[in-house]
Amino acid sequence: MDINAFLNNNQNMYFGHGTGSKSEVIQSILNNGLRCSHGSLYFTSISLGIGSQIADSEQELLRNWPHLDSKIIVIVSLPIKYRTLDVVGLGIEGNGDAAFYYIPAENLRNKYIELTNSPYVMPEFIAGYYNSQNDSYTPNPKYYENLSMQEQESLFIKVKENYFNVVTDAVDIEQYKEILKIVGCEFPLSDDEINTFQQKKKIVELFSQIPPAILNKKLILPDGNTITAEKYIKEIVLPYFPIRDFVYLKTGAQIPFLHFLMECVIFDCQERYKGDFTSYINDNVKVANNLLNKK
Repeated sequence: MDINAFLNNNQNMYFGHGTGSKSEVIQSILNNGLRCSHGSLYFTSISLGIGSQIADSEQELLRNWPHLDSKIIVIVSLPIKYRTLDVVGLGIEGNGDAAFYYIPAENLRNKYIELTNSPYVMPEFIAGYYNSQNDSYTPNPKYYENLSMQEQESLFIKVKENYFNVVTDAVDIEQYKEILKIVGCEFPLSDDEINTFQQKKKIVELFSQIPPAILNKKLILPDGNTITAEKYIKEIVLPYFPIRDFVYLKTGAQIPFLHFLMECVIFDCQERYKGDFTSYINDNVKVANNLLNKK
């Protein structure tokens, strides 16, 4: 069998992971993804090459897998455009495939999903498996190429956001774009996507700095109902007044955004304005209209 007839997406890099022939283990990998030993796909798989270009030597490797003489080879398929460069000194070496990883939720783990924080390759990037005993290939119904366009779009939003976070956790995004240009690669995210992911990342970082006791504090709304401070900030403050470095009050004071939330929004706005955030902004904050998110 010519494996290139099945692994034929020339925009993807393919990897093999040898495993035993237990059907429940194979099915778990297809359904839940492949665990990345030591936090990287590098330690748990062997590169087979680019789709439709898998060499005879790699096809022979599939038939005679070196690890424990495995007969079942799970195939991982990753779009090349969302693999980050493995450049020493950038701080992202060893994380080239991290855009395709996830950590299973505690309540979904079972005996086939280990109770560790090791990442897994998303099941949607498990293309299927090769059986060397009968030279056959079985596709994974959950593989992304078999999903609807809507399902694929939703999946790749996660992949793109993961990609953005991997890059920006390590290096300035403009610097990384320049490096991609030098090696002849295109940055795979649009400006709108970058802005969206930047805002989401800022929100995550912001909430990590607010004590849980404050986030759980009940705040009153102008209609008399109450919600948690966390929900109030997410649903009322941020859609109207986005995160910024500093907030300038009409009194002349300049305060960091985090302090503005905890001192002005959660306390002052509650005590003096009964949770009417729009009125509080209009009366107390010096801000240009074009910096507000208009509903």
